[in-house]
Amino acid sequence: MSPYLFNIFVDELLVELNRTSSAVPRSIFYADDGALLASSAEEMQCLLDVVVAWCNRQRMTLNVGKCGYLAPPQSEDVIFLADQAVPRVLEYSYLGFPLTCFGIDFDKHITRRIDQACARTAFLSVHSDRWGPAHRLRVYRQFLAPIMEYGAPLTAAYAERKPQFWAVYEDAINGLVAWISGYDSRIGVTRNVLGLYPLRDRFAALKSGFQVIIRYCPDASPLKTLSGVDCGIRSFYKDFTNDSLFHEFLLSQTDVPILQSGLKRALHTFLRRRQSLILSLDAYRRKLTRLIPFDTRLKHGLRGADRILHAPRLYQKSFLQYRRGTFATSLKCICSSELLFHRRHEACFRLEFGRWLSNKEESARNRAQILLGPGILLTDIDYLLNTGQFDRAYEILQHITRTLAKANSRALS
Repeated sequence: MSPYLFNIFVDELLVELNRTSSAVPRSIFYADDGALLASSAEEMQCLLDVVVAWCNRQRMTLNVGKCGYLAPPQSEDVIFLADQAVPRVLEYSYLGFPLTCFGIDFDKHITRRIDQACARTAFLSVHSDRWGPAHRLRVYRQFLAPIMEYGAPLTAAYAERKPQFWAVYEDAINGLVAWISGYDSRIGVTRNVLGLYPLRDRFAALKSGFQVIIRYCPDASPLKTLSGVDCGIRSFYKDFTNDSLFHEFLLSQTDVPILQSGLKRALHTFLRRRQSLILSLDAYRRKLTRLIPFDTRLKHGLRGADRILHAPRLYQKSFLQYRRGTFATSLKCICSSELLFHRRHEACFRLEFGRWLSNKEESARNRAQILLGPGILLTDIDYLLNTGQFDRAYEILQHITRTLAKANSRALS
């Protein structure tokens, strides 16, 4: 309630500060966090004098120590607030964005966002050892991803003219993927199994979603008034508001919803379909993820993730190892003292375990194998995981683990 009351209270000051503004406002406030924009030191001093006069009338005091003054490097002007010089700074953090005299430093912004998310994982690691991959993925999506995605529409607009922008930060994301899964190898396979999209596509979707807000914001909003300013073809505002993905969405609609809520729902459905397509194409690029039928992936909650993350927590680690192709790969198989176990060696254990699939299940697996082609092997365990038969799959993997452990211990002795 207090921020709303303060907005009403401070509105008089903003009206006075912006009285001579054209399309670009001279003052922007978010509750009690304010920014003043001026083209010269003299103009800035006039705005500050207005602030001081208003505060005196309202019997408010100003904390100059929390203020900062950004100006071009060649400027030597000094400005005063309540007879105190405002500190000259090279960078000022406003609403979580690092600002310089040249604007927002997006490289530093996204670096800080990712670093903050990674720092949370270091703290959570103390408590998350027993959570399991599914729960850590939920924590990532609900709490860690929003830390990184703060200001995503602006960052995405900036990155559109920087082809190498996202490549720098994809490596940093790998640390978060390792925290979720518990493994720092085969990151591409792991990300796809977890249903995680590339940063570029995720931020682009958030930018497209923001176009609905721009479309329905009041005419008095700076987001609307700036559209009347000749910013130039290569301006940041043009990149921010001219969204190719949003235009693609509008062209795909036979009847564009009139109400904001309807347009938002329709866009949400469109973006989800596009993200599913991106994830399926990424899965097709790798043999291990091509084995997972896309229609078996989760549709709610951990959307896009492999269904193994709906298995009991005790099973998830073994299943994730198997999907990644790293299950028991450090142990020698029972078929030969020279060969390490890998995915094709499950059949070595059938003699003592018996058949794993029924005739009907084997027929279904063979049909799926034909669709995959000869270059990719769909194992019996893959079939059980794809059909959600987690108890049977886990029993087989436990049998393989115990047998390999015994065989390797005898070989060492």
